[in-house]
Amino acid sequence: MSLKNETTELSKKIKDAVTVDVTAGEITETTPGSIYEQTLPEGIDKKLVKAVNNHNATFVAASTLAVGELSVDAMKKEPALERVTGSIKMANDTVSLTVDRSKTYKDHFGENDEVVKYGVTRTNYEVRAGKNGGQLKAARVAINELAADLLK
Repeated sequence: MSLKNETTELSKKIKDAVTVDVTAGEITETTPGSIYEQTLPEGIDKKLVKAVNNHNATFVAASTLAVGELSVDAMKKEPALERVTGSIKMANDTVSLTVDRSKTYKDHFGENDEVVKYGVTRTNYEVRAGKNGGQLKAARVAINELAADLLK
């Protein structure tokens, strides 16, 4: 798998906009404003991106609430049901949800050794680029090869 021209051209712009502090091992944006916003495709502006991000955050929270309520109702009807899992598509992305009837945790703040929580939910927002495939995989492979050449 090879990197697309679009990916390598955008990578060059990002490299020009950030530096690495070799002492702290941290990156810092060095250009005024946001390199992300400066490289948005034509027709997509910061306002639209923020609106989509806000909708996604609200959608993930609402999905957690809806699936949580449905799961608790199902667990009440079926006492043997310990866990409900599933996912909801969000265009190219996915929100994955797990609801456990209960979980036992070590009580770090109280006087009890353990505390039991009911209706424990886990929510993961999975971005398609975050999976080990496509251009992200190609970028990871390219960095592996570069590091093997320069760091061995």
